[in-house]
Formats: sequence, structure tokens, C-alpha cells
Amino acid sequence: KDVVRLTPAVMSAQGIFKCTTPASVAHGFNAYFDFKITKGEGSGQAADGLAFFFTESPISIGPVYGGTDRFKGLAIIVDTYSNSRKKRHPYVYGWLNSGEPNWDDSRDGEGVELTKGCTVELNTVVRMFVRYHNRQLKVAASLGHGHAQWFYCFTADNVDLPFKTGFFGFSGATGHYYATHDLYQVQIKSDLTQPGQGMDQPPPQRVQETQSTHTQSGTQYTQQQQDARMEYERKRMEQQQQQQQQQQQQQ
Repeated sequence: KDVVRLTPAVMSAQGIFKCTTPASVAHGFNAYFDFKITKGEGSGQAADGLAFFFTESPISIGPVYGGTDRFKGLAIIVDTYSNSRKKRHPYVYGWLNSGEPNWDDSRDGEGVELTKGCTVELNTVVRMFVRYHNRQLKVAASLGHGHAQWFYCFTADNVDLPFKTGFFGFSGATGHYYATHDLYQVQIKSDLTQPGQGMDQPPPQRVQETQSTHTQSGTQYTQQQQDARMEYERKRMEQQQQQQQQQQQQQ
């Protein structure tokens, strides 16, 4: 299987994978990508994360998970390390940037995220679905199990891209803690002139019958999604306990 490794599991690494051919999004776009973030051996935690971009100019190296903070456009960020200790991680959120270098890594997206995001898993292949159409951004994810079940991560309305032609790309980065950041599959369809066709929604055979909605008070989940998230949290707790045991043994 072909793999694009954005970063190896070493400290302070950065990597980008970008398309240098411009794409029109006058009628929106759909994208799928499979990624896996694997905690490096000897690293206390996985860090720092990766990002998917659609920008006015091709993405370049910088401090936003390997990408520049001066980009003009849209980023979907998978943040694996909680600098602020306020959110559960890995945390997925969207950011629409005007090109100003206003990135603050210590805030974990606070102040720039388009709406409340969601969490995904480490050490397993995650399939992410991104759709932008009619000023609406929709992001969904599948957490393994043959990608048979999806949940909607977030939906943001009134998202205005200030340009109609741009460039897709990915970036990844590590810091004091480290992980491999791998891409396994990328599919993008731009300029959705016939929105009823193509990848407007995740494949019907893979969509849960019901979906989550976001309100000002937070995220509401169906029972099926609650069960999946409880299982996910159980795994997270086990991983945290294993990490604590390893740290105690090292001390």
C-alpha cells in the first residue's frame, strides 16, 4: 500500500504534501483522506498533528502543524497534543484564515475554530470526509472497523472562501513529543457543478442512519454514537493508564 509519510517519529519534524495544480471550487468540493498518527516509541505522547488545506497559494512549511500560518484559505486540523489542557485530543476542527499570522499554538484552536469540533483516535487509520458547498463546511470521520460506521464531526455555515481557485495540500509536524503522520489515500472532487452526484455525502452503505447535530450548548449524539464514543473513551483511558505506568517505571 502506498503511504505518504508527512513526518517520521522524531522530534521537531515538519513535512508537507501539496498539489501544485490549481483547482476550481466555484461550486464547492468533496474530499476523502485516510490518515494514521502513530505515537513514536519512547515518546510520552503523540504530537503535534496534521492539517488538510485549501489555500490561495500552495502551502509552505511553517508553524501550523507543519504548514505556514500566513495561508489564506481553509484548514481542517487534527491536533494531537493539548497545550492548553482544556480539550480532549486528538481534536479535529476547522479554521478559515485571512492570511494574517495570528496562530497561537498554546490555545489549541481557541479563538479561531469555526465551530465546536470532535475527537478521533490515535494509532489506527482514520478516514476523514470534508465537504464544502453553498458556504457550508461539513466534516465527518470513520474510526476504523472497516470504515463501516461514520459520525459527523461538525458542520459550519456561512463559510466564505475569498477566492474560487486554489490549491489542496497536507502538512504534519512533531515537537518535543513525536509520532509518525501518514497519509494512505486521498480523493478530491472539486467544482461540484452537479451537487446531487459524486461525493456529496459519505457512501450510503457507510453512513449511520442518524447523525449528530451541533448547538450552542454542545454536541448532541444518538445512542449509537454515544455507544461508539463510550468505547472510544474506554480505549483512551486504557492508553492513559498504560502511559502513566510506563512513566512510573521509567522514574
